[in-house]
Amino acid sequence: MDMAAALTPYAWEFRYLDDLSETYPTREEFDEALQHAQAIYDFVLQVLPAAGGNILYLDGHVAWRNFRQMEVRQIADAGRDFRFWF
Repeated sequence: MDMAAALTPYAWEFRYLDDLSETYPTREEFDEALQHAQAIYDFVLQVLPAAGGNILYLDGHVAWRNFRQMEVRQIADAGRDFRFWF
């Protein structure tokens, strides 16, 4: 929770930067916020894995499909765990 609390000011104070702002985050503050955001993002992906995804068909329509109904069709780069599901 400390990481999320540290990110809160970035949600409103630095949301719309303009020339009227007197303070901007320093590079160190930005790097720290980015690390917190990445840690939260990684945690959410571990806890709440995707249940499915959108499939783009050749005729242009898109439909959501549960991963249980899909198969891994190709692993383009096994080192990065990059897969196509449909």
